[in-house]
Amino acid sequence: MITLSVRGNGTEKASATGKNELFLVYKKAYEEGDTIVLEADEYPVFVRVRLDDVLGDATLYLTGALEYEVPFGDLLKRVNPLAFAGETHYMHAAVLAEEEQHNFCDLMLNPYDQHDTDTVYPHMTANAETRGEVVFYSLNVNNGIIANDSHGDWPYASWGIDGWRYAAITAHFGRPVDVDYLTVYYRADFPHDNWWTHVTLEFSDGESRVVEMTKTGEGQKIVIDKKGITEVTMKELIMSDEPSPWPALSAMKAWGRLA
Repeated sequence: MITLSVRGNGTEKASATGKNELFLVYKKAYEEGDTIVLEADEYPVFVRVRLDDVLGDATLYLTGALEYEVPFGDLLKRVNPLAFAGETHYMHAAVLAEEEQHNFCDLMLNPYDQHDTDTVYPHMTANAETRGEVVFYSLNVNNGIIANDSHGDWPYASWGIDGWRYAAITAHFGRPVDVDYLTVYYRADFPHDNWWTHVTLEFSDGESRVVEMTKTGEGQKIVIDKKGITEVTMKELIMSDEPSPWPALSAMKAWGRLA
């Protein structure tokens, strides 16, 4: 069984329950502090989730409840302004069938990723984010948006390294996956932006690789062919000698399937 609910001000405002699939229509405007919660009677579980029509579907791996804070204030800067707006909201969730769990896909994609979670995957973390601003969160690289010719509010949110030489970003898959290749999109607001000539990829199996990169706004394909990894970290980011101090990452994708 799975249950989807809207909660706020200490009360449950709406809910729906289904054996393997459900929908929920919430006919009120969201209020600050509202949370959308997806729970299952057993974990871990693979689910396809749509918490908002604008953000669309995401295939997630849950080791516990998903508790999504409806964005208000600064959090709105990193999502489409149409998301969660209005007074009628359609949501959907379904447990994935076994055959669906092994589809080839972007294993990093999660438009519902949040900073403070350890139960919902894929999930991004970083050891530096420029000034702690939401438009420079690590979560901005796995939301499916690749707009990278500027910087700032949506759709130009990116991962900024806060000028730190030892900045690193990690994709957590939550379970073993086979990754064929990565696609990396630099933020390419040149000449405002700089870029990294080399990066090091470190995998959960202990292997590290140094990768030579290119100054471009196009996606850069990095073949890795890794089996059964649970994490990949991009670190030891070597900046070019161009004058800008602001290299950044707009998007990253990991193409593969469940191990």
